[in-house]
Formats: sequence, C-alpha cells, structure tokens
Amino acid sequence: MIDHPPVSLRTLLLGRLNGSGLAPEVRELLRELLPYDQARSSGERAGPVQLRSITVAGWRGIGPRTTLELPPGPGLVVVAGPNGSGKSSFAEAAETRPTSC
Repeated sequence: MIDHPPVSLRTLLLGRLNGSGLAPEVRELLRELLPYDQARSSGERAGPVQLRSITVAGWRGIGPRTTLELPPGPGLVVVAGPNGSGKSSFAEAAETRPTSC
C-alpha cells in the first residue's frame, strides 16, 4: 500500500476552483481569499471548526437564496420551527457537497 501525504484543504479547494467554470477574475479573487495552510507538526490535531451559517438556494423547499445564521461559540444549537419551515432542508444542505461557489 502506498502512503500518500494528506492533501490540504486549500489544495482541494484550489483544485475545485480551477474546474468550476467561473470567470478567471472571479477565480483569482477567490484564490486570494483562501487562507494559506498553517504548518503543523505530525500527529498534532487541528482545532475545532465552528459553523457560522448555512446559505441555500433552490434546495428542496427552499427557493430563493436564504441564510441560516448560527450563534458563534461552542455548544449545542437547536433549530426549531413549524413543519415545512425548512429545518431539514438546511440540515441536508449542510451535508451535501456544493455544486457551485
């Protein structure tokens, strides 16, 4: 078995950006916004990641672009609302790979 070094998130995103079909000036702007990889010693785990918002458009029952803001910080977040308000749609969208940037 060949042991490949882990690919950084920046490298993965740049690869997807190159094949995105976006205009060159948009791709360049997005490249500039991507943070550079931080060097880590082997075996060191990355710190926690906190989701701040989910933006969805045209997904299941959600039509126009809509953003669900999430409170910053650690802990449990409860999204509550009546049936048909989009709770499950946001949850499924968060688990789905984006089709465009």
